[in-house]
Amino acid sequence: SKDGTRVPMFIVAKKGLARDGSHPTLLYGYGASGTSELPYFREDALAWVQLGGIYAIANLRGGGEFGRAWYEAAIRERKQTTYDDMIAAAEHLVASGRTDTKRLAVSGASNGGMLVTAVMVQRPDLFGAVLADVPVTDAMRRHIAGNGAHQVDQWGTPADADVFPVLRAYSPLHNLAPGTCYPATLVTTSHDDQRLPAWHAYKFAAALQAAQGCEAPILMLSRRKGGHGGGGSSGWMESVAIQYAFAARRLGLSGAAPAEAAPAPTDGAHARCGGVLRPGASKADRSAAAMSGCWQPSAFDGDASMRNSRTRHATVLLAIWMAAALAVRAEAASLFKCSDREGRVSYQSAPCGPGEQQVWEREVVI
Repeated sequence: SKDGTRVPMFIVAKKGLARDGSHPTLLYGYGASGTSELPYFREDALAWVQLGGIYAIANLRGGGEFGRAWYEAAIRERKQTTYDDMIAAAEHLVASGRTDTKRLAVSGASNGGMLVTAVMVQRPDLFGAVLADVPVTDAMRRHIAGNGAHQVDQWGTPADADVFPVLRAYSPLHNLAPGTCYPATLVTTSHDDQRLPAWHAYKFAAALQAAQGCEAPILMLSRRKGGHGGGGSSGWMESVAIQYAFAARRLGLSGAAPAEAAPAPTDGAHARCGGVLRPGASKADRSAAAMSGCWQPSAFDGDASMRNSRTRHATVLLAIWMAAALAVRAEAASLFKCSDREGRVSYQSAPCGPGEQQVWEREVVI
């Protein structure tokens, strides 16, 4: 990283992938709350890699991968350290020949949403796309709403003379520079998010659209319901499929058509998979089963989590492939701002419904 600290990163790709800088790459990070981002089975990551992409997870300071000291190295007035780590991880992916700046996307949610919007504002030249889900973007006001008051020890407030200049220096909303060419960005949120209110996303998307100095699209998707977690398994699938399809289009992912998510169970498969196929298997065993091709739904005697895993993977895989393989050219579409009788506002691609008033209609590029 910038200060010389060695920061780990897990990189997942197909075996033998050439180091020619041509591979669409998703870099994920969080780096907050002492949370450790360790390897585990992710249906969306597998889908991206199956189509020829690279998936990377950076273990940023502010997380808990190396204990309390790793966390405290990037809190309050030291928070910029997390963003320096993420920028260094992105630079390494480019310098090592795995990708280039036009094929590199950065992805994060919640505190990770502030991470990706902050590094995008600081280094707009480094990324081809940005996926920011339920983000914090106004670092000066996060303490006044949602769960912000409960995280003051980690982030500080503008009332603290030591913290104020740091917050102001990295707050994504306050550091947008008009006329700058920012990477293509998709901001997603839920209108009913009580943990990190949707106004963080709304304000940033509007400010970024106003500041944008080139043709790269700046889009926002607001879910009516779903809260901070996106609305369960079905909400997760829809949201991730949209985000990854956007990234695939922007980065030029062009994988082959997806095969069936898993073969039908056979006696040979059960013999080969051995002990990982059993009722009540642990999460680690499920991950092993999935990675070894042993993830038939019936193999867990009706285990709903494994069936959901297969469905989630297949849904995201198909969405990414369709966006990449069809290669649809960018086209104009309408975005509607609607208000209901109680004054709640939503943004949607379809005209306002019964009982809603249209505030405005705008043309956007998709």
